[in-house]
Amino acid sequence: RESGALLHKLPVPFVVEGLAYSNDGAFLAATSIDAFDSASTDFGADRVFSTANHSWAREAFPSDGGAKALADFDGRGRLVIIQKFGMWVLDIRGRGGSDSESRQLYGIPTSLSVSPDGSKLAIGFADSTVSVYSSEDLSVLYEPDVKGIGPVEVEFDDAMHLTPAGLSTVAWSKDGSFLYYAGGRTCAKDSCFVRKWSEGG
Repeated sequence: RESGALLHKLPVPFVVEGLAYSNDGAFLAATSIDAFDSASTDFGADRVFSTANHSWAREAFPSDGGAKALADFDGRGRLVIIQKFGMWVLDIRGRGGSDSESRQLYGIPTSLSVSPDGSKLAIGFADSTVSVYSSEDLSVLYEPDVKGIGPVEVEFDDAMHLTPAGLSTVAWSKDGSFLYYAGGRTCAKDSCFVRKWSEGG
């Protein structure tokens, strides 16, 4: 960082659309959701690297075959992933495949963010709704008020990709007390806004 010199190149056979570091800095996850192709039953791409030797950490978080479209890490160092097997699934995997949880998601997820303390998972959906899940058992804790932007009917282009209106991003404040949301439906005319919820939504 001090010199600005390039230290390493990590081989990734896809266009990276998401990056996430584990809290201890031991792993880097790279993902791609491949244009949100709703017609596909298994898409996206993922690769988790060890930062110790910059190698592909194949066995750190064993995969059951689904393509990981979105990823982050929780406070216990587990990999939080959203993948598709004909249906969308929220999955948490501990190192070596231990301490795992899984649940089906209804709707098309477009963004994922883990709260700073690792206890909550915020997911933005293509219909402009947001749900917050417990990282312990993946139960739904609450759904922030999206009045004015959603829920709405999901729009697709001729190739059955999501239109820009359905894309979104969610993020937590540093202390976890605020949840932020921005997306295609938070824009009007020549301006866009970021929605902010107190108390984490």
